Amino acid sequence: MKRLLNIIHFLVITTASLYSQQADTISPSVLYLGQKPPGIVPEVFMPGIVSTKDFFEFSNTISPDGKEFYFARRINKKDAQMVVRWENGVLTPPEEAVFLKASGGFEPHISPDGSRIYFTRFAPPPSGLNEDKSLGPQDMEAQMVNIWVMEKSNSGWGEPTFCVNGMYVTTSNSGTIYTTDIGSTSDGICRFTRINGKYSDREYLQGGVNSPSPGAHPCIAPDESYIIFDSKRTGEPENADLFVCFKQKDGTWSKAYSLDALNTKGNELCPALSPDGKHLFYMSKGDIYWVSTDVIRSAKSIK
Repeated sequence: MKRLLNIIHFLVITTASLYSQQADTISPSVLYLGQKPPGIVPEVFMPGIVSTKDFFEFSNTISPDGKEFYFARRINKKDAQMVVRWENGVLTPPEEAVFLKASGGFEPHISPDGSRIYFTRFAPPPSGLNEDKSLGPQDMEAQMVNIWVMEKSNSGWGEPTFCVNGMYVTTSNSGTIYTTDIGSTSDGICRFTRINGKYSDREYLQGGVNSPSPGAHPCIAPDESYIIFDSKRTGEPENADLFVCFKQKDGTWSKAYSLDALNTKGNELCPALSPDGKHLFYMSKGDIYWVSTDVIRSAKSIK
């Protein structure tokens, strides 16, 4: 059994490595849907196409081959899950992602190997709701906010399957889920490790991830070497900024480093990485921005 588990672990790591190598060999013009990548100065992503003046756009994910870019667009106070595609060297107009609309999914995240798409969904877990009358309204609602997943096949995405409780999902090469707990006693960002096909109990992240204030909307590096998130730590209740924590040699998380090159007096939310790990996407001023991940390394070096 131990030998079998070692083989499975090797295959998972090898597959993830192959997809990472694939992203490194794809032309930037294809990997970023025909867009010229920015440097360390943030730029609006696809102005007039993805990021528009008429709507509020946020929360994105991009397929490992760079051909599909999913994002949320707020229209008449409702969030539509949109997608643009790079097909035969041409960018398609934004359209609603039909399969996400049909499943009620939002805030999608494509796994590093492209085989799964995770998303938040308002739906009770298969085990049903906890009817404990001592639970407050927030906790009753939190039970309905869960992470689901679809497996990819030759015919498209499969049926939604329940994963864990939480909001806004990101995953590592190993399949570990990082998400936000929105319960009344939440400590912020937590993770669920996948062991023998099942997820572990919720584990809150330590270090600077959830202290001095809880973190939210995590973005984990595929190798789990660092995690980016937003948190309200300026004293302004309506000002969320982006931070990064690094995994230390002993496995613990470092203190939080503010991404000052990106943060403004408004909200910076919902970070996401490009498939090659070279660019960071995030929401600011109602648009989706992107920037070189060099800002992450520089944030640590100048503190």
